[in-house]
Amino acid sequence: PECVSDSPLTLSLNGTLPVGEYAFAVGANLPAATPSNNLFNVILQARGGDVVEARYGIPGQELIPAAVGANPTLEWSSAATNSISDVTMGITFLNDTSIVKAIYFIFPSSSTVTSEIRSFVHNIRMQTDVQSVNRQFPAPVTGQWLDASNFGGIKVVVRDARGNT
Repeated sequence: PECVSDSPLTLSLNGTLPVGEYAFAVGANLPAATPSNNLFNVILQARGGDVVEARYGIPGQELIPAAVGANPTLEWSSAATNSISDVTMGITFLNDTSIVKAIYFIFPSSSTVTSEIRSFVHNIRMQTDVQSVNRQFPAPVTGQWLDASNFGGIKVVVRDARGNT
């Protein structure tokens, strides 16, 4: 779909959709708090503008306070090109939070560095290749807590207060 208006948000399709279920994702800037009018309308119109299906007053999700992180850190043992390096990544949370379920560390890609430099990639093969050196970090004790399937970054799952991931 193509966004043709953002007030109200209007998506226009450039072709016919075959029978099936569809989902669309839209990036948005969220307000600091849940608005009092937190209702959405979904209106499906034919090319001529006739309404063929609609649902009005769909309740939006309640917004939850964001975890505030600051002072991200990145350190590595070697800066030599085309070499392996031990990398230490970190972040400081400025407020207590129980809503963080995972932390994504995304490495610079070739689109964010000069064309002469190839993308950063990790060499993680097993979960034991990654360690948490902060005893306060709620890293899960057991189970699959690391997703390193994307060479462009890693996902670290956080244990909640009950010990669940």
